[in-house]
Amino acid sequence: MKKLLQLWVLSIALIVCLLLLNDRTNAASGAISLRIYTGTSSCVYGTSLYLGQHTGSYVAFSLTGTFTPTIFSCTDFEGMDAWSMTLFASGDLSNWLQTISKNNVSLKVDANMVTSGSCVTGQNTTTFTSIWGIPWVILTKTSHIWDICTISASNVQLAVYVPENQAIGTYIWNLILLAPWN
Repeated sequence: MKKLLQLWVLSIALIVCLLLLNDRTNAASGAISLRIYTGTSSCVYGTSLYLGQHTGSYVAFSLTGTFTPTIFSCTDFEGMDAWSMTLFASGDLSNWLQTISKNNVSLKVDANMVTSGSCVTGQNTTTFTSIWGIPWVILTKTSHIWDICTISASNVQLAVYVPENQAIGTYIWNLILLAPWN
């Protein structure tokens, strides 16, 4: 029995020595992977604007209308560092025989707001300014790369100055909206 006890103590001692001799720098390593998926980036914007029906006039007048839907927004899930949504005039308003000059069209947008996430917005126009000749900024992001956010602007308004003695008719016009993803 005494020999069995000695053998057991020697076995425990051998195991302890082996553990003490084991170099802890031989630790195993493994990879951990995490995928965060939020979908694709997208924009929402007004697709129609009706300025109404007005009687002819000997004097000039201005019309103002708000796009439907009234809130423009872009959600950037890709984390791009900079992008913008712009709008510009494609030509004159026309009723096939008569025109209203594209120079008579202006745009006004409320200031950009971050409605979710974290990023920095750029500047846009908050007063009526002509949109002929240059793309006019509605939404803009000027932030760090990888910032995920939604930027919105409401109250996007278009104004048309109608010259005196403008001929009656229905005037049609196309605007070009450049959205960063759509």
